[in-house]
Amino acid sequence: MNRTLSLLLLVTLSAVSVCWTSAPAARAQESAPPALTERVVVMGASLSAGLGLCKELEVATPFARLVDAAWVDPQPETLNLGFNPFFLSPRYNGRMLMDQAVAHDPTLVIAADFLFWYGMSFHWDREQDRLQGLEAGLRELERLSCPIVIGDYPDIRRALQGRHEILKGPIVFPSMIPDESTRAAMNARVREWAAERDHVVLVPISGFLEALGQGEPMLLPHGQTLEGPMDRILQVDLLHPKLDACLALLVTVMDQVVRADWGLREEQVRWSLPELRAQVFRLTEPKREAALARRRYRAELAGR
Repeated sequence: MNRTLSLLLLVTLSAVSVCWTSAPAARAQESAPPALTERVVVMGASLSAGLGLCKELEVATPFARLVDAAWVDPQPETLNLGFNPFFLSPRYNGRMLMDQAVAHDPTLVIAADFLFWYGMSFHWDREQDRLQGLEAGLRELERLSCPIVIGDYPDIRRALQGRHEILKGPIVFPSMIPDESTRAAMNARVREWAAERDHVVLVPISGFLEALGQGEPMLLPHGQTLEGPMDRILQVDLLHPKLDACLALLVTVMDQVVRADWGLREEQVRWSLPELRAQVFRLTEPKREAALARRRYRAELAGR
């Protein structure tokens, strides 16, 4: 009897020992953080949506697809939450997009133009309203705990001389544009907000466009530059960037993410602008072929 009890006790202790030995490894595996690139989200307004890039790429191409082109090794497809009609109701649309982003449990959010219409909206009657709108946008961003890339407020007065193909005039109008003192205050607040958070980096889009507007080359990571003429940089509405400028912004974003030490290494990123451009065309080739097939089919129907 005593021998039987001793054997049972030995077996029990052995099982407990195995459990305690394997539990730390199991817990470590369960708690291992996901890679930064596992669930990337691009969210914002027309820049994020890739407005106008279809003219160069022949198919609709959001900024999320440019992000996909930046990875040297294939990564999970970036979730596109770029929304062209953001400007119609910034608070409602911003909340809608943020709900979708939070539900995706992102590991990295690129929100370069998410704050734009919170401050540039035509809904505001007073300059102070723009600052209050900005605070509403920042509160939405506070719902995210993952690394975030945001942008500041550029000077878009140049766009008042632009021309939209459908509107036959500027794509923006004066009531959308803040006073320069208000814009400076908004940018100061954005810088302050970002500086207080280790999981946020700020890409100064304002400085990006200002340098280009003055005819100065924009210095980019890995010794690259982007320079005019302006019709190479901006579309005819003088607001939205062309593909080369989008790619320049992309490598600037990636450089900030690497410098933030969130887990992205330089060798994981495709930095060369010509290589990025070629990769974007490769990724969008199936859609171009499908679009061409549809055009040929419609032409055949029309010719019958």
